[in-house]
Amino acid sequence: MVRIERKEHLAPEEVGAINELLAAATAADDHAPLDEHAWLDLVQGGRGGYGGLVAVEEGHPHPIGYAQVTRGPDSWAVEYVVDPHHRVPG
Repeated sequence: MVRIERKEHLAPEEVGAINELLAAATAADDHAPLDEHAWLDLVQGGRGGYGGLVAVEEGHPHPIGYAQVTRGPDSWAVEYVVDPHHRVPG
């Protein structure tokens, strides 16, 4: 069963697990799934205007997906990534 956890702040171990997910997706897709500003929000553990969603599946030791919402001065941004091993072929 997949569970979605809403985060307003990330602990260092959560940031590390999500960074591993990002590295796997980058290797599979040949580009980073988050832009630099979103990545900075992530590694800083979240700041004002940050919201994260972490998808975890029972029996898996790592997140299988991550989405991030960031509020800028005049806009919002949403970026997401799914673990390459958990993607459904289209």
